[in-house]
Amino acid sequence: MSKNNKLIKIMLIALLCISICFTIFSKPEKTYASEGTITVKASAGEVIAGNTITVEVKLNNPAGITSANFELIYDGNIFAYVSGMDGSGFNGVIPFSVTGGATEQTEYKWNITFKANQTGTCNFTIKGYQFIDTDVNDFSPACGSASVKVMAVGSDDATLSSIQVGGANLSPAFAKWTLDYKCYVDNSVTSVNIAAASSQGGRVEIAGNTDNLAVGNNYVTITSYAPNGKAMKYNLNIFRLEPPTDPPTEAPTDPPTEPPASFKVTIDGKEYNVSSEFDAGKVPDGFEVELGSYNGKDVITATGSATGFTLMYLVDSEGNGNFYVYDGKNFYPYIVISNSENTYYVFDSRKADTSMAGEEKDVKIKDTAIKGYVDGEYIYFYAMNSNKKYSWYSYDTVEGTIQRLRTTSPEIIEDETTTPEETASTPVTGKNDDGVSFNNKNIIIIGGALLLIVIAGAVIFLISKKEKKYNGYDEEFAATDEKTQEEATAELEEVSKETEEK
Repeated sequence: MSKNNKLIKIMLIALLCISICFTIFSKPEKTYASEGTITVKASAGEVIAGNTITVEVKLNNPAGITSANFELIYDGNIFAYVSGMDGSGFNGVIPFSVTGGATEQTEYKWNITFKANQTGTCNFTIKGYQFIDTDVNDFSPACGSASVKVMAVGSDDATLSSIQVGGANLSPAFAKWTLDYKCYVDNSVTSVNIAAASSQGGRVEIAGNTDNLAVGNNYVTITSYAPNGKAMKYNLNIFRLEPPTDPPTEAPTDPPTEPPASFKVTIDGKEYNVSSEFDAGKVPDGFEVELGSYNGKDVITATGSATGFTLMYLVDSEGNGNFYVYDGKNFYPYIVISNSENTYYVFDSRKADTSMAGEEKDVKIKDTAIKGYVDGEYIYFYAMNSNKKYSWYSYDTVEGTIQRLRTTSPEIIEDETTTPEETASTPVTGKNDDGVSFNNKNIIIIGGALLLIVIAGAVIFLISKKEKKYNGYDEEFAATDEKTQEEATAELEEVSKETEEK
């Protein structure tokens, strides 16, 4: 019995050790999305010589970053460093050094401004990198790059610098972004000379009736070509007056022209006109003015390579004009809200696939007027971020922070910190407090280990109890045996004594 007890105890101790090992080695491990990335993104893919661009360099590693050393390489002849880094005098190489210590910071970002000095194509690339994560392991991030083309001043400019009609004045007065004109000539004028000059010295073609003018309308088209072949068309109506009567009539003044119905749009019950007349200096950064179309008619637009937006200039009945985003179907006010981490291009609910409960109202975020929904201290709005991702966002009016949301139904909104589509390109900022992720396998192992510990404890308790019982039996047996021996000894002594007496 003693040997069996010892064997059982040894087996139970071994089982307990195995359970403890399972518990220790099945400890939840951190789950990471990738080995890290370095992205390089330019604010524009093309830029005119003399202008500036911003290059964003972002280092990201979900496992944390203890230290990193790398370089941004570019052509110092094409681009000159302006600002964004500690130090100056960079020419073709900008060094980056990160020391994170014991902190688990997962992302670093820099925005660097460059000026385009000469024409050519410049590649911004990452070289010479060395990285260590918070577990003191080397990691090799996937490195991106950006390519920017610098064009000569005006190489893409197809505008005219002037239009002159002999013996007549243009209405309205010439402006290079105004495409439609009209002029009046006396009835005695049967032909006119038209002179048009390209802003960049490009080719100019004049087509239409300039000789043998008819009474009334005579239409002329002036096509201007940029050095790279891009074309713009200007429309001119030469109006020949009727023969004079007695007393002679003066040439009528040009009445205000009403925009065609196809150029009228209505937004929130208010009527606007699509206009090609606006100050090019008002065009937002990152957008280029070019010729577009609306309802089959040429119109001056502004396009952004970074956003993919097409902007049109809308003017209300009081003459107030602003840029609007046109997506081929609807117009949305061009509204931008920025913070230190992101840029948000705000739309109203018409752009969203899901709707919010309540009424959309005119609200303000950081003094910027937008359309949104108010819920206590929070404002909900729909926007596209700088990564071209559309989503609902909440603005905390107390803390001044912006948080992306996930809509699970038109009536319910849940906070969202990370989505699967973001995991590969952006840092995970919405982990649990310690960044730990559990999987089903770990849960099963931990549960099994705990069950084994409970079973082992129960078995040990039962065996200990039974062992005490057996020990009681042994003591009783020993006491009985000793008494029997004493009785036998006494009998033998008595028999021996009787024998001696005889």
